[in-house]
Order: sequence, then structure tokens, then C-alpha cells
Amino acid sequence: MVILSVGLLATLAMFPVGIKAGRRSTASTEVAIAAGRVLEQVQVAGYDGMTADPPRVELSGQEGRYRYDIAITEPSLDGVDSSAAVRRIDLTFSWEEQGAAQQEIFVTYVAR
Repeated sequence: MVILSVGLLATLAMFPVGIKAGRRSTASTEVAIAAGRVLEQVQVAGYDGMTADPPRVELSGQEGRYRYDIAITEPSLDGVDSSAAVRRIDLTFSWEEQGAAQQEIFVTYVAR
């Protein structure tokens, strides 16, 4: 009986861990879907749209409960004569999950 009680208590202690992992998994999936939507806008805008002043895509915004910021940089590409025709796009999503700040970063490149 004691062994059964200890096993039952150990099993019950695992439930909060599983619920927390499920929430993290849901958030990661939602962020990946939202990032896909934003990155699709980046690809449609293309190089000219991302290097225009102002860019044709909003550089920060909100997708549901997730905030995003886009950084456009000129990458250093080893072995490539000119990286002037390529831009690196860093898409950072951030949100709050159970009182802790969470962040996911997605990277893509646009070329002329």
C-alpha cells in the first residue's frame, strides 16, 4: 500500500510539468505560424521592398499575443564577391509565458 501511495504521488507530481510543456509547445507552434505569415510578407516585398525607405513591411507589430520586430542587416557572406545584393532579415517574436519572457528568432535572406 505504501509503495502504491508513493507511486501515485510521484505520478500526480508530473502533471504540472506536462501541462507546462504543453503550453510551451502551443506557444511555439503559434509563433511559428505567425512567423510564417510575416516572413511571407517579407518574401512578397522582396529585396526592393525591404530596402525601400520606409520598408513595405512593418518592422514591428503584434500577431495575437506575440510581439514581433524585424531587423534588416547586410550579411557578411564568406566566398561571395558582393553581399550588397543580399539582406539578412531577423524576425524576433517575444511574449510572456507564466511570468517569464520568451523569445524565438527566425532568419531569412532576400536577394535582388
